[in-house]
Amino acid sequence: MKKLKQKELKEYREKKLEAQSGICPICSMPIDSDPVLDHDHVDGYCRDVLHRHCNAIEGKLANWFKSFGKDVDPDTLFEGLKQYRKKDFSDNPLHFKHKTENEKQIRVLKRRLRKAKRDSTKDRIKNQIKELQDE
Repeated sequence: MKKLKQKELKEYREKKLEAQSGICPICSMPIDSDPVLDHDHVDGYCRDVLHRHCNAIEGKLANWFKSFGKDVDPDTLFEGLKQYRKKDFSDNPLHFKHKTENEKQIRVLKRRLRKAKRDSTKDRIKNQIKELQDE
């Protein structure tokens, strides 16, 4: 069993990244900057080179799975999540906290209205708000 020395880390990471064709195995995106050599915190073995944020997510998920105990299989959970996110929920009502694009635009216009000085500007903004509310 070979253990990397700190001075060998950069060269090893660059070789791994080249072997991966510069692609992060988690998100499948090119690693353009700040590559991180991932390693297993249980057995210590180096894995692949990841984006820093992908490495952080992997670590957070690993810790989250520990909180479930041994009853949860990560592969089963991820497959369930994948299938759940593919389901069509468009027949369900919108959540009360969700803001539609119109509602977001109205909120912006109302802020502008409070700051407006000229009557002509206020009238124009009020008309824009009314049009959005009528849609």
